[in-house]
Amino acid sequence: MLASGDLAARGSYAGCDIYFSEVNRSLVVVSACARPDRTSRMISIERHELTSVDDAAASAPIKTVRVRHGATAEFIVHCSSAYAIICCAHATDLGAAELRHVLHDLILPKVLALLGERVLHGALLSVGGQGIAIIGPSGAGKSTLAAALNMRGAELHSDDAFVLRSSATGFHAQGAYPSLRLWPDSLRQLFPAGRTSTIMSERTSKCCVQTDEPVEDLVPLRAIILLAPTARDSCISAVKPSRSCMSLVTNSFQLEPTDTVAAAANLEFMRDVALQIPTFLLGRPKDYSQLPAACDAVLSTLEINCGSSHMRDSLHDQHVAL
Repeated sequence: MLASGDLAARGSYAGCDIYFSEVNRSLVVVSACARPDRTSRMISIERHELTSVDDAAASAPIKTVRVRHGATAEFIVHCSSAYAIICCAHATDLGAAELRHVLHDLILPKVLALLGERVLHGALLSVGGQGIAIIGPSGAGKSTLAAALNMRGAELHSDDAFVLRSSATGFHAQGAYPSLRLWPDSLRQLFPAGRTSTIMSERTSKCCVQTDEPVEDLVPLRAIILLAPTARDSCISAVKPSRSCMSLVTNSFQLEPTDTVAAAANLEFMRDVALQIPTFLLGRPKDYSQLPAACDAVLSTLEINCGSSHMRDSLHDQHVAL
């Protein structure tokens, strides 16, 4: 049996509490939705059954899923509706940076989805407390655009993943964890004077860039930007809810894509998001000289379509020097 004192708090991820057990070298993720009392979280584990002050959550059935990262690592996830225990079954030739990347960017988002969260692959920023999501395929330039907007004054919550939650007042978003990862060419263009950075993984040249004071607040989502590569100048246009919905679904993290019940619930949730949140398609050429124009297009669209003139006014005074 693991006593509650064995579980050391290791911070949070998208509002969920993360604990680490020295005894079985596992991570424990407690769902943000399941925490009954933020001031008292006494937890113990016995045979992979976690007991909290919420009896209903404690008695929830356990589900076990194996998650593989290529041939280098395998994780076993024991999950209920309230918590998940992540154990590393094996990791071959996996460096510390690579393991951190796999956990933060590949495993934890999918585990949160298994816990019932809506987790999206994208960047989250805010201006004046209003959230802006940037969504697109890998390599589309989400992190580069997010960094450029951050340099114009927008607050960066996360550049790779965020959760969406619904409430009586609408949809709110929260970054998975404070992050900014850039390829060397983007790093040189955006920060010609240099910026403190570390390797994201031993298997890639992408860098984790030190950001300003991290922002972890839940913010109301006001706009979604879909990124699409283009050979032309930067241009932006509104998209129909149907296209927005499919983009949201495509960029959702799912641990079990064959779970038709979970897939249907996710589709219904994303449909509601697409119907309520304005979505725009931004065509951005892979030309750094066009980056300021892309930022202007985003800010102008927010002003015109989202009633956010204070956003544009507060950000326009700062320009990205490329």
